[in-house]
Amino acid sequence: MAAEILFLILTISTILIGAIFFKKRPNATRLQLPPSPLALPIIGHFHLLTSLPHHALAKLSSRYGSLLCIYLGSVPCIVASSPEMAKELLKTHETSFLNRPHQTVGSQYLSYGCEAFAFGPHGAYWKFMRKLCMSQLLGGHTRSAAAREGR
Repeated sequence: MAAEILFLILTISTILIGAIFFKKRPNATRLQLPPSPLALPIIGHFHLLTSLPHHALAKLSSRYGSLLCIYLGSVPCIVASSPEMAKELLKTHETSFLNRPHQTVGSQYLSYGCEAFAFGPHGAYWKFMRKLCMSQLLGGHTRSAAAREGR
């Protein structure tokens, strides 16, 4: 019994130490992220988010400023807590937010390699598909046919 508990403690501590020291970093350099409170290795800042997360984020933003970084698990998330900061992020850095991240293997198969209209990257193909959908779904012929059905 004591050996099992000791083995469990050693396993958990090894995983935690490995998570701290061998954490994956994008590229070879460290990202320049906004200020952030101290995060726990595996859960990130989930311990700071209460049952009312907007109150917890407001408290964090009063301490760290209107732009802060929190880790949800091991994923960094940028929080803009003022309308001015959100507007600046979405206006001046809009190209950073255009594409959706690639998810799991299953979603890649279901969305034709993340090239389907809803999941596709922003570009010429996406613009063409948007134009095609708008003309076919919201064109005059479709609206008049829907109006006839409704009567």
